[in-house]
Amino acid sequence: FAPLDRTSFQAERDLGRGGTLTVRRDGHTMAAWSLTVVGDLPPTVEWGEQPGRQPMSQQTRLPWKVADDYGVVSLQAELRLKARPGAPPLVTTIPLPGGSPKDAHGVSQQDMTAHPWAGLPVTARLVAKDAAGQTGASANIEFELPERPFRHPIARALIAARKTLSLHPDDRGDALEILDGLMQQPQAFRGDVGAFTNLSAIYYQLVRDKSPAAVPQAQQMMWELALHM
Repeated sequence: FAPLDRTSFQAERDLGRGGTLTVRRDGHTMAAWSLTVVGDLPPTVEWGEQPGRQPMSQQTRLPWKVADDYGVVSLQAELRLKARPGAPPLVTTIPLPGGSPKDAHGVSQQDMTAHPWAGLPVTARLVAKDAAGQTGASANIEFELPERPFRHPIARALIAARKTLSLHPDDRGDALEILDGLMQQPQAFRGDVGAFTNLSAIYYQLVRDKSPAAVPQAQQMMWELALHM
């Protein structure tokens, strides 16, 4: 025991099992407690229902349920492209009510329409973590990541090319064919020289820059041009 003051003392010890805890001094029992040690279990997490497009909206609906004996401190959704499960996942944080709830449920609504995987099938799971760093994961579930609808033909073609690069980033042929087809139709831009120049920049970046980083850069430029159109 370590003294705290003239009349108070403190001792610390990790208890790995239950039983009787006794404090003795000079051979005399000063206090005793019967203890049951309950191990800290990993959190449990599951989908509340089928995730996917929020009705009357372009947002992605992520219904969730979590529980933990001492409280969940974080929750996130991990989405993987179904066609390329080995690609780095899209990870999004889901806010929890009340800090570290022991039992909670809810629905997270997030706008993922700008992501290059929008409109493509994904496989998703939920991952929860407790204060001890233990994690629990839900079952995998598949759905199509909601996308923004485009009506302009050039915008729709750009989004189609963007998707082909998400599915086959090492094969730019289909995307380049779509972009080349657009470049053969300058009249479709109706005098928008800036937009046509941006289209050319995207095309030649994919042709000349063979590095993997060129693909997401081109996809971002395609998204911005599609919004412009």
